Amino acid sequence: MSRRLKQGGIFATLIAVLLALMPATNASATADGSVFFTPDLAQYPDGDASYPRLIRVINDHTDDDTLLATFAKRFQGSPTVLPIYRSTDGGDSWTLASTLGSNTPGWDLEAPTLFEVPYTAGGLTAGDILAAGTAWSLGDFTAQKVEVFRSQDRGSTWTHWSDCVATSGQPNAMGQGIWEPWFFQTPSGTLGCFISDERPSGGSTNNQIIGHFLSTDGGRSWSSSITPDVAFPADNLARPGMQTIAALPDGTFMMSYEMCRDATDADHACQVYVKVSSNGLDWGDPSDPGTLVQTSDGRQLLHTPYITWSPAGGPNGTVLISGQRIGTGTTGNYTVQPESGRVIFANTNLGVGPWFEVTAPVSVDPTGGYNPGEPSCPGYSSPILPSVDGQQLLYLAGTWIPGTGNQCEIRMGSASLGSLDLTPSFQESAKVGLAEYGGVWSQGGGVLAQTANEAGTKALFGTTSWSDYVIESDVRLDADGQAGLLMRVTAPGQGADAHTGYYVGVESGTDEFVFGYQNHNWTSLGSASVVGGVTPGAWYRMRVEANGCDFALSVAPADGSAAATELAVTVPGCQPAGMAGFRSHFTAASWRDVNVTSTDFDAYGGQWQASAGVVTQTAADVAGPKAMIGSSDGSDYTVDTDLRLDSAGQAGVLVRTTNPAVGADAHTGYYVGVDQTSGQLVLGSQDNNWTGIASASIAAGVTVGDWYHLSVAVRGCSFSVSLNPVDSAQQVTVLSQTVASCQSHGAVGLRSHFTQASWRDTTVSAA
Repeated sequence: MSRRLKQGGIFATLIAVLLALMPATNASATADGSVFFTPDLAQYPDGDASYPRLIRVINDHTDDDTLLATFAKRFQGSPTVLPIYRSTDGGDSWTLASTLGSNTPGWDLEAPTLFEVPYTAGGLTAGDILAAGTAWSLGDFTAQKVEVFRSQDRGSTWTHWSDCVATSGQPNAMGQGIWEPWFFQTPSGTLGCFISDERPSGGSTNNQIIGHFLSTDGGRSWSSSITPDVAFPADNLARPGMQTIAALPDGTFMMSYEMCRDATDADHACQVYVKVSSNGLDWGDPSDPGTLVQTSDGRQLLHTPYITWSPAGGPNGTVLISGQRIGTGTTGNYTVQPESGRVIFANTNLGVGPWFEVTAPVSVDPTGGYNPGEPSCPGYSSPILPSVDGQQLLYLAGTWIPGTGNQCEIRMGSASLGSLDLTPSFQESAKVGLAEYGGVWSQGGGVLAQTANEAGTKALFGTTSWSDYVIESDVRLDADGQAGLLMRVTAPGQGADAHTGYYVGVESGTDEFVFGYQNHNWTSLGSASVVGGVTPGAWYRMRVEANGCDFALSVAPADGSAAATELAVTVPGCQPAGMAGFRSHFTAASWRDVNVTSTDFDAYGGQWQASAGVVTQTAADVAGPKAMIGSSDGSDYTVDTDLRLDSAGQAGVLVRTTNPAVGADAHTGYYVGVDQTSGQLVLGSQDNNWTGIASASIAAGVTVGDWYHLSVAVRGCSFSVSLNPVDSAQQVTVLSQTVASCQSHGAVGLRSHFTQASWRDTTVSAA
């Protein structure tokens, strides 16, 4: 059986996702990602783009990663329409495929949804696309329809298919409205059209309900009455709406929705709940609200949620929900938190138990609000689309256009899911996955820079679930002052000590290396004089490691001109988890070469220990002991490590490994290693036996006690391997092999075989 080890020293998978991080280019406080669409305000001063939607097309009969996106596009004096954009490369590039307007001439069409039909039934074919939106007469809400459209060519052309529901309401009032359609299809072909329905307020105590209509003929006709899914007839202030639905891996379905309360503060009232259904149509007692979405410290999502599920993040994958704001408190007495618009919520237990915060791929600042004078469109129902393997998140969000009233543009960003494999590269200029609190941040060419002379500026990444990890970075003071790294940060805000977590930094005025806890004040936990002092303009390599409540810290000139300054501190009752990040204090500063690694690994056999950045397996008489790192969801990546045989035998790395157990070949996956006896570099597959795939003779053989740099890149079924001595100029040994019908995914691991061995500087980067 496996044994979970938590020991000192760097050891873990590090997926170096190339995050695009860019300085703000429009006037929202944090305008990041790339502009997907912005209205031409010179031609249309009241132009707006909001309420985005984004889906992946699975059954398009091509090898393309086909995506479709839309949003409500408003023109001055013209009906609102839904432009349909298509990508065939997973979102890297987009083309306008069509524009969908109301089937009723002169009407607006808004609040869109896109849905790929999964099953052929009732006149629909798997791969058909359904689109719908609420249509109403231009200028008032006298009459409304939820109009349904069908496309058989991935959104290029559309046919008006039906009206899911229609109503005649009160002139110039929303009080009888039908809103926010969403589709679901059962394996038998029954189609559900879910809406938020205000009409019950006219004749019952319900303020609004969530319910669905049914169709057994592919959406050509619909049931005449609505089936309530969420409704509170005993509470005439309750107002559920904005429902979205995601399929979970256990065969159930989860609905997210907002529960607003009329006659209270509208800006603080819309809590986010989830409900579970066994079949997607039966949601139990409508008066059962389900479960409130909140973190362990009482932080809640507010307004316009959007739910999705990613296969990455653990055995149950990850449920993700976006929302406009984060709040604490109770209905009528909420406090909006500073991380609003900068995080999404996540849960790796199928929505059961507390949620945690993940840095959003696109920051939205300001966030949408509903008090007088506040724009409501920013961050309104932002869709999250995981990549096929779940490791990346593509995100669309409306962001406010400064100088306008309630007008937005659409921005897009992509970032890692946020497991402990996220490392900003700062190579590109487009900023995603980095949440800023104060300061003026920019980046490019591998360097992140903060140029404002402000108190405690910070930029955070990762998740509030990160626990034991190491963060390393080069840090440079660009003027006199103080700068460094943050770890285990929660509850962030703008200000000198406006967060809860730990800071490690260098200060030029005192030539000190400082470590402390911040919780809206500063508590020093240790300091030391930096060997050689602290010079503005010079790079310093900083390393911060947390294992439980033990912190190991070091800093040294990056050019090696002075010895490292070290601190080792145990913090009783320490904060257990939180995000990582960068902080400066009354100075301009820069950061580069950032690494984040976990200090957790799973060992199967052998005797493993980690210390001072080196992982060692000390049992020389064990067949195939292994230590697994990272997620079994990984697919295409490159593993780099320095490897040393400490006795005669064989050692190396595992890639794309699943089902690990104790035993020589007790796993399914691939092994690449050096064999001291034969002097060869070997590649083979293991599935409770050994199948050799390729080998190459190592120039000058393998010397016990010498370090060798091993690099293994796997993309698709192509394996590229190189080995070279670290301390000599001997010839590089290479292997290049295509493996037919290869295993497509799996974790990374370290493995020895009847030998003692050591590994250092182990990283995994995107291939």
